[in-house]
Amino acid sequence: MTKQLLFIFAFLFVAAPGVAQIGTSGGAGSMNRDDNEEIMNQYLKGMVKNETPTDVKGSPYLESEFEMAKLVFPENQPLTAAVRYDVVKEEMQIQLEEDTYRILHPGVVVEIEGTPFKMMTYRGENKKFDLLGYFEILTPEPDSKKLVLLKKYKKEVRRGKAAAAMQKATAPRYIDKDYFYIRFNDSKPVMVEKKTKKFVKLFPQEHQDEVQEFMKENNLKPKKQQDLQSLVNYYNSNF
Repeated sequence: MTKQLLFIFAFLFVAAPGVAQIGTSGGAGSMNRDDNEEIMNQYLKGMVKNETPTDVKGSPYLESEFEMAKLVFPENQPLTAAVRYDVVKEEMQIQLEEDTYRILHPGVVVEIEGTPFKMMTYRGENKKFDLLGYFEILTPEPDSKKLVLLKKYKKEVRRGKAAAAMQKATAPRYIDKDYFYIRFNDSKPVMVEKKTKKFVKLFPQEHQDEVQEFMKENNLKPKKQQDLQSLVNYYNSNF
């Protein structure tokens, strides 16, 4: 390990004076540019420009304001920083002093209020192309489980309408479109089908009958998060 790297880790638990939006939480050190330059070069990307459309009502972010989150880096000590998730661009943004950066490396897990978000490669809605984006992990200890339930946040822009007779013009606005996904072991996440028969076919063939019977006996619907969590717990406990 180089002297420079030792110097960086020696300051992981020290907050740089005068740095805004930086704090400590859950035993993680504070992130700042002076002490974590190597981590920033490896895991973060250049500063984000504010390109949010001003004529669209609503917000492209999951939460409009930056909030403290824990960043778990591969083979490095966790750090805390002010984070905001841009749902439209599918990027996690980090605020350091007056500048905003985005996370580049898919191995970084972002924990917002204890809920982990992770970048994964997944099959898009058209099922033809692979995409890269963030998922909220809804089931605990995902690395040790066979089946994981995920949530994908989406925002679409609904077009506005021009003024017409007896009708005022309406501005374009963001519409929330959230989806559930499941992932078996280390495979790519697949979108949850809303119809039970199609949903059951996402499971390994040798377990489909048991899964369908469990859903029927407990009146579980693939549209409901609580029902999906119950099914994931059942599957991980029995197969």
